[in-house]
Amino acid sequence: MIWPGNKTLVLSRYRFDCGAENKDTLRVIHLSDLQGTSFGENNIELLKRISDVRPHLIVFSGDLVDRRMRVDTDFETVIDFMKRLREIAPTFFSYGNHELAFSVSTVDSLRVSLENSGVVVLDGKSHVEEVKFQGVVGSVLSDRGKIDDDESRSRKVKILLTGFPEKLLMVEGKNRTKRNSDVDLDAVRTLIEDLEQKRSESRCDMSILLAHEPQFIEEYAAANYDFIFSGHAHGGQIRLPFLGGLFSPGQGVLPKLTSGVHYAGDGSMIISRGLGNSSFPLRIFNRPEIVLAEIQI
Repeated sequence: MIWPGNKTLVLSRYRFDCGAENKDTLRVIHLSDLQGTSFGENNIELLKRISDVRPHLIVFSGDLVDRRMRVDTDFETVIDFMKRLREIAPTFFSYGNHELAFSVSTVDSLRVSLENSGVVVLDGKSHVEEVKFQGVVGSVLSDRGKIDDDESRSRKVKILLTGFPEKLLMVEGKNRTKRNSDVDLDAVRTLIEDLEQKRSESRCDMSILLAHEPQFIEEYAAANYDFIFSGHAHGGQIRLPFLGGLFSPGQGVLPKLTSGVHYAGDGSMIISRGLGNSSFPLRIFNRPEIVLAEIQI
């Protein structure tokens, strides 16, 4: 049971209806906590599973790397993986605590490599992505005054994507996150107020916030983003029947926010159980997860 829990991928599908009149389906792949793990040579198994669902967007909510990785050799593998992701669909990345465990120069080098691969790095920044939907209108009146069946149509939607700056949750000069009680919540709330204002001014059709650590769900919710994508908890590492995850950093024993969809305010938080491992090397009853959010928009 241990081996499948570490190397057999599972695709979790969640469906949302935003109440729009035009029922186009936006497919968003959510990844988190790869931490240098590979699924097949050059991650071919992972890439194929993602490609098969033909996503419009791919979001990665942190911990692409692990603090134990070697910068000179191991980073090349994950950069190549992200480049291949970008070939499938526009890809957006925000930092987790493991990226920020490295030196400032290393983090900056990682950012440059990702951006050179076509990945948009959202470290306290926002990006507006335009997605074009093409479909068919059953019967329409043409400019010739006749009824034409199956006339194609196109529609564009604007999506605001923002990355919450993980550094606000890190111990300065240390390669670890702060205890929840040590986090400057006033600074977090000030930033959230700024994000909410920018979201309101963007006039986009939908908004997505990438925030690595899910335990601050109430603070994130104040920004009024439609969707928050998080990871970090590794699904609680060991999943117990009827109880869920056993342990999560920042939440302790029997954490509540390790997987699935959670609601706060008017938004939805989608938590990935992640793909890899860190200091604890095993997943038990907790398969590596690809999340697919299908959003009617």
